Amino acid sequence: MGESSGDTFSGAFDYLMSTSSAHGLPNVQRSKTILSKTIWSMLFLGSVTALLIQVITLSNTFFEYNYTVSLDVKFDRSLHFPAVTICNYNPVLRSKLADASEEFRTAFDVNFVPPGPPNEAAPSGQQGGIDGSLTTETSETQSSGGTDHPNSGPNSGSQQVGTAGLANPNPTTLNPTTASTSSPGTNASTATTENVTEALESWDDREQGDFFRERDPSYLLEQTLITELANITEQERMMMGHSLSTMLLDCKWKGYPCSPSNFTSFYHYKYGNCYTFNHFTKGDLFTNRPGPLYGLSMRLFVQQDEYMPDITESAGFRLVVHGPDKMPFPEDDGIAISPGFQTAVAARIMNIERLGGLYSNCSDSPKSNDIFKEVYNTTYSLKACERSCYQNQVIKECKCFDPHYPNLPDSGVFPCELTDEKAIDCLTKLDDMYKNDSLQCDCYQACSETTYLTSVSSSVWPADKYEDKLFRDIIDRNEEVRTNLRKTSPGEWVKRNVAKVDVFFQEFNYQYIKQLPAYAFVNLISDVGGQLGLWLGLSVLTMFEFVESCGFLFRVCFAKMARRKKTTCTPVKNLKIFPVDNRGVSLEQL
Repeated sequence: MGESSGDTFSGAFDYLMSTSSAHGLPNVQRSKTILSKTIWSMLFLGSVTALLIQVITLSNTFFEYNYTVSLDVKFDRSLHFPAVTICNYNPVLRSKLADASEEFRTAFDVNFVPPGPPNEAAPSGQQGGIDGSLTTETSETQSSGGTDHPNSGPNSGSQQVGTAGLANPNPTTLNPTTASTSSPGTNASTATTENVTEALESWDDREQGDFFRERDPSYLLEQTLITELANITEQERMMMGHSLSTMLLDCKWKGYPCSPSNFTSFYHYKYGNCYTFNHFTKGDLFTNRPGPLYGLSMRLFVQQDEYMPDITESAGFRLVVHGPDKMPFPEDDGIAISPGFQTAVAARIMNIERLGGLYSNCSDSPKSNDIFKEVYNTTYSLKACERSCYQNQVIKECKCFDPHYPNLPDSGVFPCELTDEKAIDCLTKLDDMYKNDSLQCDCYQACSETTYLTSVSSSVWPADKYEDKLFRDIIDRNEEVRTNLRKTSPGEWVKRNVAKVDVFFQEFNYQYIKQLPAYAFVNLISDVGGQLGLWLGLSVLTMFEFVESCGFLFRVCFAKMARRKKTTCTPVKNLKIFPVDNRGVSLEQL
C-alpha cells in the first residue's frame, strides 16, 4: 500500500475496500459511475440481509434443543439378571384371623360370631353372618345335607350375605308348596335354588341406582381391609400374610439350589407379603446364556385353603420382572401366575438413554422427598417419585396418609379412614390436583433407564406321568403339603395349589434407544459458515482479514490523532535564531 493512501482514513478505507476478499465490496470500490456503485451496494446489502435472516433461523433451530431418537440392537455376551418379585394374591391367611381383634374379625371373618351377652345363646338352627347377625337355615338344608355347612354359599338356604359383608335387607322367601313336596334325597343346594321365588335383578333395575356416584360394596370392603391393615405395624401385617418358607416349595438358579435366604421381603398394600429374588442388597447375578436352564425356576404353593372368603377373588401369584435396584409395583406391572400351570416368562432388555440439560427435564434423582428410597432404599423411578409426591401432599394437607402407599415411620399420622368425610374430601381434592398436574411434583423420566420386556407362555403342569415324582419332591416341604398329598386325590389338590414359574432371558440381543441432539452446535457453525460463503463469499480467513483491517484502521486513526497533537501551537520563549556564540540580537529584543 502506498504511503499517500495510508495517510488519511478515507485512503486507508478505500484501499481495504478494493483489496477485500468479500464479494461485492471490491466492485463497489472499483465502480466508476454512481449507478454502478448503487447497484453493487444494493446487491451487497441484500446479501447481508439474506445472511442475517438465515443466521437467525439457524440460531432459533439450535436453541429449540430438539432431539432425534436412535434405535440400535446390540449384543452382550453376559447380562445382569433382573430382580424377580413374587406376591400371593391373598393378603391375609385365614388361620391368622383368629389372632386379630374382634372388630377385624367381625368385618372380614365370615365364620366369626361375635360373643353376645352371657345370658343369650344362639338358637338352634342359626349361625353367624359376616356382620355378626344371625341367619336362619332352611328346613331343606337341615334335613338333606346331613352335616351343617355354615355360609356355604348363596344357595345354602340362609339369609343372603352381601359382598360388602352386610346381610341382605331383603331375605330370600321360600315357596312353602314347593318346599313341602321336595324329596328327602334332593340335593340341598338344588332344592333351595328351586324354592327361591326371589325376583332376578336385571340391568334395567340396576341402572336405576347412582352409577359412578357410589362405590361398589366389594370395592369398599377391600379398601376397608387395606385401611385396617395400615393401622397396625408392618411387622404385624407381615405376620398375617404368607411366609416364603411355606410358599416356596423349590428354587433353582441356573441349576443351583436357592432358598428363602436369597430373597428380600416388603409389604404390599393389596397383595400382602412380597418377596424379591436378586435384590441389589443380595449381590449382582449374571447369566451368559439365554433359555430356562440359565435362569430362575420356582415351585410355589398357593395355599388356597388359607384364602380369605369374600375378599380374594383369584388364586395364584403376581410376578414382576424389574431392575435389582428399582421398586416393583405388582399391581401395575405384574404377570398373573396360575396354579396347575408351568409359566415361562421370557425377558428382553431395553436400555434407554435420554438427553438431560437443555434438551429435556429428565432426572436420575428426586427433587422432593422420595418415600420409597427412604423406606426401601431403591433408586429413582418416575412412578415412585409421583407416588411419593402424592403421599407427601396427602400427609401435609389431609393430616393422614393414603394406605395405598408406604408411610414414613416418623410422620406421626394415621391412615385416612373411609368414614372420615373430611379426609375423603381432602383426598378427592388432591386426586383432582394430581389429574390436572397442579401438585408441582417435579417428577420426570429417568435419564438412564433399563426396562425388561416380557413375553409369557404357559402349559398344563404337572403332566400325568410326572405327578408321582413331583409328590416325592415336595411331600416333605411342610406339614400342610404332606397332609394333602396323602389324601385320596392329591393330583387335583396339586393343580389347585401348586404352580411352577421359569424366568429367563429370551435372547442376548437387546434394544438400545438413545436420544441425540437434532441440531448440535457443530451443525450450527457449519451451516453459518456455509451461509457466509453463499451470500458474501466469506470464510474463516476473511474473518482474520476483517480483524486485520480493523486494526489497520485503528492504527491510521491513532497516528492521525498523534500528528494533530504534535502540530498544536505552544508559547515559545527565548528562541534564538543565531548561534549561541554569536552575541546578536534575540527575538525578545526586537
